[in-house]
Amino acid sequence: MSVTLAPRVPAEHVGKARLLRDAIGAEDKATGELITALAARLTSRIRRGNPIPRADVLSGIAHEWRQRVPSRSRLALEIGLGRRSLAIREMRVTASEYRPEEWDTTERGLLVFMIGLEASPFRYMFTVHTLAHVSLHAIGRRSQRGRDATEAAILHDLRALGVAHHALADRPDGAQFAVPASGGAWRGNVQLVRDPRTGCDKALAVRTFMADGI
Repeated sequence: MSVTLAPRVPAEHVGKARLLRDAIGAEDKATGELITALAARLTSRIRRGNPIPRADVLSGIAHEWRQRVPSRSRLALEIGLGRRSLAIREMRVTASEYRPEEWDTTERGLLVFMIGLEASPFRYMFTVHTLAHVSLHAIGRRSQRGRDATEAAILHDLRALGVAHHALADRPDGAQFAVPASGGAWRGNVQLVRDPRTGCDKALAVRTFMADGI
């Protein structure tokens, strides 16, 4: 029995995928440091025994988060600001390495994740959850097969994975999925994804991108 293998991703699109990952990764350090510093304005006050956040501190964090947190890797941002409360939800993408439990090696790619920050009198919460890991192969296929291979268009399609996570993550481990995007669909399996920054979450492990009609 003969097996027909899919042709390799053209070198041009492999290169584009690597360049995108490198560009996203270049923001990671500054992004992490700034978000940590903004959150510390709240936690330091709590440690001093002041569980009620000041209005000017909350508004300052909201302003700086919107204006200073690097935006290239930002996929979506919602900020709710009240007189004594602040709620931030941001979907971002970061460079990552992924290794399923059955693999001996890691695979480079991009990680789509959600940051949540909530602060109000006597309440503070900061969370980070993985939504999807997208292999470098899948990014290369998206560049090759999607309608628009620009960075902005690919990031827009990565956001679709984050949006789809809520509906797909409850499926059994290993369940296949297809998330529509421009000119095709991301394809992969629901799996536990471990990352040293976000911990372990049931997420979308994206293996490839298939064009419409394939």
